[in-house]
Amino acid sequence: MSKFALLFLFLYSVWAGQGHAENPMVLYRQAECMRDHADDYLAFVDGFTLIFPGFCEDGLYNPKPAEVAKGTSQNSSGSIAGSSIIDFTPADQAANAQLSKLSKNPKATAILVTPEMVACLKNRFDSVSLKRTFRTVSEKDVDVAELIFDLCR
Repeated sequence: MSKFALLFLFLYSVWAGQGHAENPMVLYRQAECMRDHADDYLAFVDGFTLIFPGFCEDGLYNPKPAEVAKGTSQNSSGSIAGSSIIDFTPADQAANAQLSKLSKNPKATAILVTPEMVACLKNRFDSVSLKRTFRTVSEKDVDVAELIFDLCR
């Protein structure tokens, strides 16, 4: 299967699993970057649009499929090009089912947004982003943001 076919399947699965009732989860630094660069996202977000917050810190707000494929593919050593895999402790995973909504590969994080959601994140960040800290198996604390876009209405 070609990289683009795999990318399409990945994007479709993210879109299908990211229904309106679910609050997306991203790394907190990704949420802050989305807030800080909301105008860059608003330049291309039209209707429901899939965005990749994992590329925000690289200054790529609307990455091309080839950039997404390169930044999220596994290489022979098992790591992800340009990224590191985040494995949360079994205790945190068991106690917080919502962690399953967060990609283990920060670059592969994709969420479906509208212009209204992006504007809300920009203008009401503290109200719509719930910051929580979880522990990884390598004993590092990771700040995660649950984006509660229902509060934007």
